[in-house]
Amino acid sequence: MTTRESRSQDPHHECGPSSLGRRFRCPGSLREERWLPDTTGAAAVEGTRLHEYTAEVLGGNLRLDSVPEDDQHLVRLAVCFAQDQLHCDSGEYPTLEDRLSLAGSVGDVITYGTADAIHEKRGTVYIVDHKFGRKPLDEASATLQISAYLAAALQRSPDIGAGIGWLYQPRTGATYRAAIDRAELPAVIERIQAVISRAEDPDAPLVTGEHCQYCRALGLCAETQRATQEISELVPAAIDETTQRRQKSAIVEEIKSWPAAKIAGLMHTVEIARMAVDAVRSRLRECLDQDPESVPGYRLRESNGPRSASPVDVWQHLEDLGLSTPEFLECCSLSVAKVEKKTGADVLAATLSEGTIRQPKIRKLERTRS
Repeated sequence: MTTRESRSQDPHHECGPSSLGRRFRCPGSLREERWLPDTTGAAAVEGTRLHEYTAEVLGGNLRLDSVPEDDQHLVRLAVCFAQDQLHCDSGEYPTLEDRLSLAGSVGDVITYGTADAIHEKRGTVYIVDHKFGRKPLDEASATLQISAYLAAALQRSPDIGAGIGWLYQPRTGATYRAAIDRAELPAVIERIQAVISRAEDPDAPLVTGEHCQYCRALGLCAETQRATQEISELVPAAIDETTQRRQKSAIVEEIKSWPAAKIAGLMHTVEIARMAVDAVRSRLRECLDQDPESVPGYRLRESNGPRSASPVDVWQHLEDLGLSTPEFLECCSLSVAKVEKKTGADVLAATLSEGTIRQPKIRKLERTRS
């Protein structure tokens, strides 16, 4: 096993494999993101942690049951998928966190990135990269990233004739696959060079779409600002309202007067504006997490999340709870509150063992009155 530079220490190429899809969809994104700082949010911290546990288990340095319970399920999925696709025999381990550089047609490095796991076997290189986020990938973006890794691996190992790579999202089960052989290598390099060259054009166009959700400039670039401005101008009735509830009511009444064709024509703009709003909200939460006093007028308030219980645990106590099987199926397919309504809170609490009912704490973003 070979472990390369830590993910957190590996500087990102501005047209790295994971960003090629975004550069392909929106060439102007490179210009917009170029001078923005690299911020690390809660999702990135979690992703780094899950990648590290997965690498340790894949490399034989950590037992899966030693992974913290909250992370164990996702790590198990990631490890099992990688083991299935990498074709390692017993006692073999993949190369982990492998830095791969791709040279262009004249020999200069045009992109580089770090693949999670790579293994060469009988003239074929196998690569697996994990994405622990919830957001779906589009096929073009995933294929470009995998193809860049495979092309770099083929360049590095002249004896390798072909490569097969996967991106896998453990949370959603989504998989993306690409395969190239050595004869296709020049065409793959040419395509990647074309994507990068177009993005490096000072006048590269901005193109909005689903790819915007991954862009660090979301909410800052001219196109997303235009989208949010258009939406605000379409609901003038809400501007003079003072409370969120009254503003929402005014917006609803305004939209009710619009014809269906007008609403359909606005859907793309609405989607872009929604992503920009989500990005702003996410950043606001990060700021409040770091310093509760950093954003005047807003706070994170801790409250109880939805309660849940294992249906298996409840099933074992049907008779004690006085529930029939149909009542159990109705209740447990909905919520703990339904079970409680049927049995009574005291009966439920006295019957189930401590810890069976789980109720996580959540932190809600809310506006203060100051």
